[in-house]
Amino acid sequence: MNILNPIVNSPTPQPGKRGFNKMLGEADLTYIRNSRRYQGAVRRTDNDFVKAIKEIKAVEFSGSGKALVSQLLQNTDRVLEVLRNQDNKSLTYVQDLNVLIDIYSTKAEQGEALLHAPFEGREFELYKTREQELLNSVNSLSFFLREKIKAGLANAEKHKKKRKTALILAFPVLGGFGLHKFYLGDLIWIGYLLFSWTLIPFIAAIIDFIKIYRMSDASFDLEYNKEYIFYKQFNGK
Repeated sequence: MNILNPIVNSPTPQPGKRGFNKMLGEADLTYIRNSRRYQGAVRRTDNDFVKAIKEIKAVEFSGSGKALVSQLLQNTDRVLEVLRNQDNKSLTYVQDLNVLIDIYSTKAEQGEALLHAPFEGREFELYKTREQELLNSVNSLSFFLREKIKAGLANAEKHKKKRKTALILAFPVLGGFGLHKFYLGDLIWIGYLLFSWTLIPFIAAIIDFIKIYRMSDASFDLEYNKEYIFYKQFNGK
């Protein structure tokens, strides 16, 4: 299951694989890490999510009946443990959480397919109860993150720097006094102001004007609207 599918702007959560809510937006996430970090043996430097991913990936189902249910239960408890102990409300871990739930879901489907249906028993009921607990936990986290993203994006859009405004302020007459640098939050505007009695800041402003003029809106945002880009990457649009 991919919980990075677009529901940020959806009024209600969209059901994903095994019923888990899909979370964010499929996009070119600038912070996404190399997928190779999920391969190989567990390392001391791995965070809790990555450790659980490697452990669950390494599970080889053996036997049948209670033994198999026990393995399924262990996998579920391992994911629940991570969600309880980890500060998973940080957007930093969204990719790891996505991979963990995806690996867990795949393994759970594989394991249940090996059971002789219908399978009953106290341990199986406990497994299904824990899985429902996990489902509720992920759904709750999904809602929290979607609201966090919407609020963050709204705030970033409110304070977003506009390329056209920066271009006007960089025009040599104004740019020589560092107005464009002040607008863009660059403290070097003080130097422009201090040396405005010389031609140096005006020449620098011409260079800045040309630089901004040649920028696309996307490249301008990448340099001057990093918070906006961060939250926008989670948006399904």
